[in-house]
Amino acid sequence: MDRIKSTVFDAHRFSLAVIVVMSIILYLLQDAIVAAFGANADAAALVSLFCTWLAATFIFNGSQFISNATLNNLGYPHYSTILNFTRATAGTIPFVYFGALWAGAPGVLIGQAAGSVIVGIASVALSLHMLRKCSGADGPLPGPRVKPFNLKIPLWPQTNTRG
Repeated sequence: MDRIKSTVFDAHRFSLAVIVVMSIILYLLQDAIVAAFGANADAAALVSLFCTWLAATFIFNGSQFISNATLNNLGYPHYSTILNFTRATAGTIPFVYFGALWAGAPGVLIGQAAGSVIVGIASVALSLHMLRKCSGADGPLPGPRVKPFNLKIPLWPQTNTRG
């Protein structure tokens, strides 16, 4: 289980490093990006907002993807599904809606980022909890977590699967 924990933490470190580097690159090149797209003042402000502040919030999206993989491989795919559904609904819709009401288009971007931060933190907390639980730190798990399918599917329609 120590190998799994170190792999998960290494994945988080790698994701953090890549996103920090890309955020710095976006910050440094934001004027070139605006010029390349010929963005007007409003669009340039949105590009600048994203490149300056919001690109770094993708750290939490990366953390959620790693947490999803962790949960799936530990045998808890339903938690991964719930987290994805939460990010796509409760973690996005109200934040974007109220962000738009309060700040217009920049509020939409900020709201989306805020929802990703909250769900990203929750997904890391849940995956670390399940990792601890599976390692026996909270006691042994009762039986298998995912039951494999035991289906006999014929290769051809006329194949007899009764044996």
